[in-house]
Amino acid sequence: MKHIAVIAALFTIGALAGFFSESTAVAGFALNALLYSLIFMIGVIAVLETRSIEVVASSLGLALRLVASTIIGSSLGGAIVGALIEGSLKPHLAVALGMGWYTFTGPFLSITNSYWGLLGFTSNILREAATFIVYPLLAKYFSIEAISIGGATTMDTTLPVIARYGGGEAALIALVHGFILTLLIPILVPLVMELL
Repeated sequence: MKHIAVIAALFTIGALAGFFSESTAVAGFALNALLYSLIFMIGVIAVLETRSIEVVASSLGLALRLVASTIIGSSLGGAIVGALIEGSLKPHLAVALGMGWYTFTGPFLSITNSYWGLLGFTSNILREAATFIVYPLLAKYFSIEAISIGGATTMDTTLPVIARYGGGEAALIALVHGFILTLLIPILVPLVMELL
C-alpha cells in the first residue's frame, strides 16, 4: 500500500505543477529530461545485473515471445468485449490493440468517431494505471509474464515499477517489449480499422 500512496502523491504533485506552470515548454523539457534519464539508468542497471551475453540473448528472446502474447491477449480481450457488447468488433479490437498507448489510440480513433476516441484514450490510460497497481502484486510470482499488462508503456512510464519489483532482467525485457509494441501499434490499430 505504501507504493500506491507514493505514486498517488507524485501524480498529484505533477498534476498541480502542470496546472500552475506558466510555460508548458519548460515542463515538457523537464519531463523529457527525466524520462530519458530514467531510461538510461534502467539500461545501466539491467546491464550491471545481466553481465553475460547469454542472459541478454535469452532476455531478448523472452521479450519477443512476450510481445506476441501481449498482442494475442489484447486481441482476444477486444474480441470478447466486442462479442459481449452489441456493435462492431472493429473498434473494440482497435481500442484493445492500443495496448496502453492512449496518446495515439484516442486521437486516432476520434478521427472516425469521438466516442471510440474517448474509449480508446480512457481504456488505455486505465491499462497504464492498472500496471502501477497490479504489477507489484504479481511480480513476486510472475515478474516476466506480468510485464504484458503494461503494453507499450513498459518502455517508459511503467518501467520504473517493473525495474523495482521485477529486477534487472525484467526491466530489460520490459524495455524491449515496450519498444517493439510502440513500433507496432501505429500499424496494427489503423490496419484493424481499415480491414475489418
